[in-house]
Amino acid sequence: CRLGIRPEDLHLITNDDKRAYPIQLTNLKIDLVELTGSYKLLHCHHDDHKIVAAVDSNLNFELGQNVSFGIHSKDAHYFHS
Repeated sequence: CRLGIRPEDLHLITNDDKRAYPIQLTNLKIDLVELTGSYKLLHCHHDDHKIVAAVDSNLNFELGQNVSFGIHSKDAHYFHS
């Protein structure tokens, strides 16, 4: 199956709050930071997997930076591949 997540349902995580998220996407590399006004879209990848996350526009990121995201189970959508 495939996992589908809305960009606004991805939450930046650190080592301190990993336990709050049962689903985690770690070591994603930032390819593009897109400012859209009240939030930024982080275009990231890990191997062949690409994701886009919506984060607070006040946060700063650099291309090539690694980030990790947590997902609440209720926000995960599974699709038959």
